[in-house]
Amino acid sequence: MSDSLQNEFAGKAERVASLITAARRLLDEGQVVELNALTGHVTDLCRYVETCQPDDTESVRTSIEALIRSFEELEVDMVKKHHEVTRDLTETARLRANKAYGTVEEEKP
Repeated sequence: MSDSLQNEFAGKAERVASLITAARRLLDEGQVVELNALTGHVTDLCRYVETCQPDDTESVRTSIEALIRSFEELEVDMVKKHHEVTRDLTETARLRANKAYGTVEEEKP
């Protein structure tokens, strides 16, 4: 792969990595994470990789593997946040029901 193509690929990979980092930060801050921009950049990167010659594939492998790890970390963060939000919503619904209808006493055996 020529130096200019390698630099172009590195720039595209770096942009995807940057978007993943930003998504993780926003998620950590409790913000909504919009993944459409990330999807577009990943699609662009994948199309770029498809054009590589077989002898070029090894030169991009390390970057792709690093991005995969970053995506896996984002997935873990998103699942964790989903569980937190679900738990919070369930608790909020329970508290509202208790406030509206009073606390239901549990039956004693």
